[in-house]
Amino acid sequence: MTTPAPARWRSAASRAACRGSPVPSAQSGRSPPASAAPRRTAPAPAGHPLAGKEVIRPQDLAGESFVSHPRVLDSRLQIDALFASYGIECKVQVETQVSWSICAFVEEGLGVALIDPITAHEYKGTGVCFRMFEPLLTTDFSVLFSAQRSPSILLKAFVTHTRAFALARLDPRFVVA
Repeated sequence: MTTPAPARWRSAASRAACRGSPVPSAQSGRSPPASAAPRRTAPAPAGHPLAGKEVIRPQDLAGESFVSHPRVLDSRLQIDALFASYGIECKVQVETQVSWSICAFVEEGLGVALIDPITAHEYKGTGVCFRMFEPLLTTDFSVLFSAQRSPSILLKAFVTHTRAFALARLDPRFVVA
């Protein structure tokens, strides 16, 4: 007799090392940071005045409708802190946890945003222009491993390959070495 799926998921979840505070990689079950980091990009609807700019800066976003991640995510806290440091108040119109959804809302004209370049690279909508954003805001991706055992050699190789594969396919403007 097989175990019902929810019980398997609970069991797997209880073994996962998912902590809310940053701790060293060996303790948390997280992969170490990559040597290169993707930088945030600014999607704007095609035809929007910001779509014509080469580089978008915080002051360009003042007064703009904004599509964002919810406040519980580090990416949102980082963006809010940056805007606050420039004295800019965001007019958040829509919040969603998924960057692909942010792109879809931007394409529908609900606002502009800041997202990771991997999502920008993979987004297939034609009504969005992705622009450089300055100052530099990087995106951190982690891979979670079990806290109860070390990752296998095969898993480590897979993670290394996946990182290199993703970074190699991004627009070089959106990668910080």
